[in-house]
Amino acid sequence: MPVNDKFHWARRVSRRDIQRLYESDAQGILDEDLLNEVHYAIYVRVRDMFEVREAQQFGRVKCRQCSEMIETLAYGPGNTEGLTPVEDWRATYYDPVRQFKQRHSHSRVQEIAAQLGIEGRSTMPEDELIPEILRLAPELEKSDNR
Repeated sequence: MPVNDKFHWARRVSRRDIQRLYESDAQGILDEDLLNEVHYAIYVRVRDMFEVREAQQFGRVKCRQCSEMIETLAYGPGNTEGLTPVEDWRATYYDPVRQFKQRHSHSRVQEIAAQLGIEGRSTMPEDELIPEILRLAPELEKSDNR
C-alpha cells in the first residue's frame, strides 16, 4: 500500500507555531504563511474530532478515500456468503430500544418511567420498559436528554 494511502489523523497543532504567531502579532507583524499554517492545522484537527464524534455517538463512519459512509459499503453482491445484508444491520443498529439504552443510564430509564407513571417499572426488564416509555413519550426516541 502506498504511503499516501495510509490512514492517519491530523497532527497536533504545534504550540511553538502558535507561540510564534502570537509573538509576531505582538510585534505588529503578521506572518501570513504561519497564520495559514496554524489555521489549517487547527481546521483539520477539529474536522477529525467531529469525524470521531460522528463515529462514536452516531455510528456513522466515513471512508477516508471516498467519503462514503461505511454502512453503504458494508454489503454487496460479491460479499462473503452468510453475512447479513445492510438492511438487517441497519434495523439492528438503529433499533430505538438499543439507541435509548446507549443514551440513558439504568437509573435515568427508571427516572423517566417514574415520570411517566409506569406501574411495575422496578421489576420490568429494560427491553420491556423502554418500548413502553417510547410508546408513552415517542418524542424521547430521537432526543438526547440525559
